[in-house]
Amino acid sequence: MIKGGIRLEMYATFFVPRRWRSKFVRQLDNEMETLLKNSRNAVFRLLLREASVILVGMLMVGVALLLGRQEFIFPELAALSIGCLVIVKRVWCVDRWRTVVLLTGAALLGTLLFYSSLPFIAKIALGFSSVALLLILLRSSLYPALSACLLPLVLNESSWVYPLAVFLLALLLVGMQWLMEKLHLRTALPFRPVARTVHERIIRAVYLLIVVTIVVSVAAFFEQRFFILPPLIVLFVEFSRPEAGLRKAPFLITVLMAVAALLGNFGKLFLEPFLGLSPVLSMGSVLLLLFVVFSTSKRYFAPAAAIAVLPQILQQDNWYLFPIEVTLATALFIAIALLFFRAKRTAGQN
Repeated sequence: MIKGGIRLEMYATFFVPRRWRSKFVRQLDNEMETLLKNSRNAVFRLLLREASVILVGMLMVGVALLLGRQEFIFPELAALSIGCLVIVKRVWCVDRWRTVVLLTGAALLGTLLFYSSLPFIAKIALGFSSVALLLILLRSSLYPALSACLLPLVLNESSWVYPLAVFLLALLLVGMQWLMEKLHLRTALPFRPVARTVHERIIRAVYLLIVVTIVVSVAAFFEQRFFILPPLIVLFVEFSRPEAGLRKAPFLITVLMAVAALLGNFGKLFLEPFLGLSPVLSMGSVLLLLFVVFSTSKRYFAPAAAIAVLPQILQQDNWYLFPIEVTLATALFIAIALLFFRAKRTAGQN
């Protein structure tokens, strides 16, 4: 008997000779029970992986509060956790040591540029192009490294603690990934370098740099920094890949980014001041609600998690501007990517 009251004997009567029916029914019933058990195990493993991301977010905020160092709140860590812990398929071409080197190097570069006397737009352009070159040299596609570099520049806040914090958080991330693989909560994936040639990647990086520089210049002129938040730039780079599956759901991605921005504000501006939750519990609640949204939409989108964390370190004069500008900027970057980056590539390239 299978759950739901359906008897396998009913179907066996029509397809299996009488003398084999009993054995056939038992075998099929056992296979169905195994299938149901495996399904429940898969759901349990997924819930554990999602819970680990929530714990990482809460730990990140907790350490920042304990040490009194906002630099330990690294929004892109939430996005990286989804790609490295929750999603079981390959999200980026990267392995553990490249993850640590890319994130730490990008954070160090961003801090150096922060303390430099270069104009803001020049800092962004140099930071973007330098990280893009590092990605090319390491044959990786860990585009969230761009965020590690650009975050202190866009927020205009940093210190030498920031690259150290990113280094420690990167170690935490790869350590948790290693542990999950050992516990068979996710499958280990061998490193696969980016398939494009160096020349192709350089040309593409130049085009991306031109677009980013134009958008940053306009946003800086009108003093609308929410239009150029680093996770939005990462979103643009991801969408600019013609073979990216994300391009099939631009409206859904825009909605997810808008909801993530609203949830981030909900935690920072409602759960903490009105319900009295600590920032740690607020962060956990926001990420939990975001996973509910992901499950409902059947789409995990890493940059949305970074957007949900950002209000923890943003100074907002008008609370409504953050979700509005994030939504508009998402729609703008997606439109540019779909319109100007349509060249066909070989399947499987990143």
